[in-house]
Amino acid sequence: MRASEVASEVRYTLSVNWPYLVGFVLTAINPWGGMFVAMPIALFKLDWPAWLAVIIGIPLGYVQVVVVDVLWERLMRWPWWVQMLEKRRSERLTNLLARDDAKLWLGVFGVWMGPWLVAAFARFSGHEVRRVALPLLFGISYVTIGVAVACKLAPDLLK
Repeated sequence: MRASEVASEVRYTLSVNWPYLVGFVLTAINPWGGMFVAMPIALFKLDWPAWLAVIIGIPLGYVQVVVVDVLWERLMRWPWWVQMLEKRRSERLTNLLARDDAKLWLGVFGVWMGPWLVAAFARFSGHEVRRVALPLLFGISYVTIGVAVACKLAPDLLK
């Protein structure tokens, strides 16, 4: 297949499936149910291979962490916000995220609380998001891969 034929096929696919593509992107970014809805859209409606859905889905699922970090920086410019945080900041939460095994627990369970919430807790406790970034990326990855595998295996297992 020549490059022009591939480009034509991609244009046709996007023109026909653009509502599903928009739905995939919006649900993958969504903090509530994101990958559990986005992967079936990508695999069943867009008819993408699982590897492509996973490769595109993981960065989209991580967008919420980036958004929390960027918005937090904007909030920290407001003096009343900083004063409110200082009043409510918990030493217990700071110590919890500073533990050696915190990354393991965040990688396994943090994604189930919501990556945006874990990023917000990290910033609230005075840590940088980079402290929780890799564990959250691992968590988003294993959930995305697990949902893609379940979507591929379920139709055959449920026959």
